[in-house]
Amino acid sequence: NNENYYNVTILYPNGTAISNIYLSGYELNISFPEYINISNYSREKLLYIYVNGLPYYNNSISVVVEENLTIIPNYVLQYFVNISSPFQFFINNNTYYNFLGWITNGTEIDIQWNGINYISQDKRYYCNVTSKKIIIENYTNIDISNLCILQYLVQINTNLPINLSINGETFKINGTYEDFINSGEEIYIEPAEYKFSSLFTYTIYYYPGNKFLVESPQTIDIVFNKKFGYNYLNIGILLVIVGIIIYILW
Repeated sequence: NNENYYNVTILYPNGTAISNIYLSGYELNISFPEYINISNYSREKLLYIYVNGLPYYNNSISVVVEENLTIIPNYVLQYFVNISSPFQFFINNNTYYNFLGWITNGTEIDIQWNGINYISQDKRYYCNVTSKKIIIENYTNIDISNLCILQYLVQINTNLPINLSINGETFKINGTYEDFINSGEEIYIEPAEYKFSSLFTYTIYYYPGNKFLVESPQTIDIVFNKKFGYNYLNIGILLVIVGIIIYILW
């Protein structure tokens, strides 16, 4: 009997090795799962199947047994990666708004974004840091907006000069002031008072001061209270002068 038999050893993903004897010329069909889930956030992905050291890039192979064979599937560990942002960002020069996907363990990804990112005309994110490199070694969940500062557009309108304090800085404004202010920042407008006099009357414009917490876009109109009065001294002097003139003419 000239029939030849060969040993075929298959190493399965769980580490189990199974060996069987096959008659020469036997066609062996074998397949391995493309993915093996480890958890909700980690899995193994089949890259190729080694047959006596030669790679096959399908998860199913058919080989004719003509020699002793060792069949080994090659898997790589992958982790689920979730990168989100209300504005666009770039991963390895590709543009995303949200990235959901599986990335091979040990892979370095380079995330970049702009320094100022407008969500609308009156809302934006200001970013002191504009890049982050990550080596994927476990489940990764990143919201890029957490690396930036949310800002809202604030407009302040006043007809008279006022002192304004924002983030420890005090300055004077008159007319319209407009700028993006950090969310959660407090705006303090100091009390102000102005007196305008004429010969016989005066008007006082006063503002009691106020604080505003920036939690959304705002338009703040400064309304000065008015108080009218008379310059009694000038009125008295005028009456005396009139009296003297009448007395002289009389």
